[in-house]
Amino acid sequence: MGMFSIFSSERVGEHGKVIAFEPESSSFRMVHSNIKLNKATNVNALNLAVSDINNDSGMVYPSLAHGNAIHSLRPSAQLEKQGQRVDIRRGDDLVADDGIPALNVIKMDIEGAEVRALSGMRAILSDPKCRFIFLEVHPASKFL
Repeated sequence: MGMFSIFSSERVGEHGKVIAFEPESSSFRMVHSNIKLNKATNVNALNLAVSDINNDSGMVYPSLAHGNAIHSLRPSAQLEKQGQRVDIRRGDDLVADDGIPALNVIKMDIEGAEVRALSGMRAILSDPKCRFIFLEVHPASKFL
């Protein structure tokens, strides 16, 4: 819950920035707690999902297993039936409109929603400043 954000915080140093996105509320609270615990002042955690659309009334469905960080924007038998409202934003719009700096490294683990998120990041991905993408792929995910 924020482990890579904390590691990245140390790597980029005091002049770098780390932006973490966590749409599910209990996981977001854990990420936020870990940021404070580790005094990672260069990490900004945002409670939203990144996709190919902007929607301020999207839903995220938490995992049934307590402590399991697998959540999805689509319901399934492995997830809670009751979703939580979440803002969904295109990555390109976050950079263009919300003051998020140009990205040079992207780390993504979003349980089967990779194509949608990458589709909303076309400008980011074509920017020469974006040098690396670390992507956990879930091609046959039941959490699509």
